[in-house]
Amino acid sequence: MNKLNDTLQNINQVEIYRDDFGYDKATLFEKLGAIHHAMGHMGKALKYFEKGLELTKDLCESYPRNTNLLEDLAISYYKLVLIYKAKSNIEKGKKYFSQWKDIISFLAENLPQVPRYRQWNHIEY
Repeated sequence: MNKLNDTLQNINQVEIYRDDFGYDKATLFEKLGAIHHAMGHMGKALKYFEKGLELTKDLCESYPRNTNLLEDLAISYYKLVLIYKAKSNIEKGKKYFSQWKDIISFLAENLPQVPRYRQWNHIEY
């Protein structure tokens, strides 16, 4: 466990300044958020999920026709829903759920051949 914490601290101090690492950075932040979430560190998980969300938003703006990025954006919102539910902040959870739902509804309507979008579209807060 100490080795994991040391690794997380080292990664936290790394800054990548090149723009072409956007997707890798977003993925890294999502993974770090997931690790902290699993460890019960909701504040740290929230910080990493929010960083990942911002990078994913930027990528979606740069590549608006990329549905994989749009799905990643939806998943980023849903991870924030889970964090805010765990922190008992229902209002913020609902805000992010609404954003998740908008994206999932769009994907379900425009990509009916992808069953998971139709399934996810039935999830309620």
